[in-house]
Amino acid sequence: MFWKKKTKSARQTLQDEIEEHREAIRLSEDFDDAFPDPVGHPEVHKQPVSLEAMDCGHITEVDRKMFDRTATVGRLLNERLSFGGGSWRVIESEVRLADHWSGYSLPGTTGRHYKLFYGKLRSGALVIGQDTSEQYGAGGVHLGLTFLFPFLYDFDAICGMLRTLTWLLSDGKGADMDRRDTALTRELLRTLWGIQRDEMYIFQFHDAGPATVLFKALENKQVKSSAR
Repeated sequence: MFWKKKTKSARQTLQDEIEEHREAIRLSEDFDDAFPDPVGHPEVHKQPVSLEAMDCGHITEVDRKMFDRTATVGRLLNERLSFGGGSWRVIESEVRLADHWSGYSLPGTTGRHYKLFYGKLRSGALVIGQDTSEQYGAGGVHLGLTFLFPFLYDFDAICGMLRTLTWLLSDGKGADMDRRDTALTRELLRTLWGIQRDEMYIFQFHDAGPATVLFKALENKQVKSSAR
């Protein structure tokens, strides 16, 4: 979704949206301060009971296994994203997201769908599901993320969030993470180039991996929970 060859009124509307978003970021409270009690959140967390309940199509046995294994991924993501004072958070959706306003272009994707927040500002979407490329075998994980107006955010905030996600998708080895860092740098440069050409208003990021780090972290959390 790009804005090209805008009429004057349409361009003014776009500029108004950008300024509103800029102001929302400036005024946005820390997510945990704004919503210390999840029940008090305006979009209460409603975890889906099944892929069928989300009305996903073409559900495979691998999809179901992935869905079961990732039940607590949202909690893990928020723990990792909040590390060091990070401002990004996710809240799982019980329906598949089709956020045209946030640029999310894969509303039919089978997997777990999350609303993406920056502080208390709803800014985009994140989806985790099976990697259909099969590059990483049946257990491979694909992640898709999108949010509006990347040029309004602090670079380190974007980079830190993406490195957290790519680390979770990795096999935990230095060579894999070095490769992912290179790919991430290329993606950020591509976005910068698009912004300079006045044609990049939405940041879209896709990556896949064995997610060894992710699943080990989930297993460790399950062990700790069982020990209590």
